[in-house]
Amino acid sequence: NSELIADYTEGFPGRRWNTYAIESYNAAYTAQEAARALESILEDVVHCATATFFIGNTCSTMSDYIRQLRAYIGRPTKS
Repeated sequence: NSELIADYTEGFPGRRWNTYAIESYNAAYTAQEAARALESILEDVVHCATATFFIGNTCSTMSDYIRQLRAYIGRPTKS
């Protein structure tokens, strides 16, 4: 969804703030409400996977997933 991405990346380059809070996810009762949290995570993954540089954590499954995506799209996995 291009509107969602545009809202999320407002202020690039530079710092940006993900407005989705964990409290909202914990309070979600429907799949649609929980989907917003998953969209938020996937937006982070896309930005990290396509970035020029990525600094991850070796113990993090999210960082490992991002490294796998970076390898798949031809980005350096060690940057």
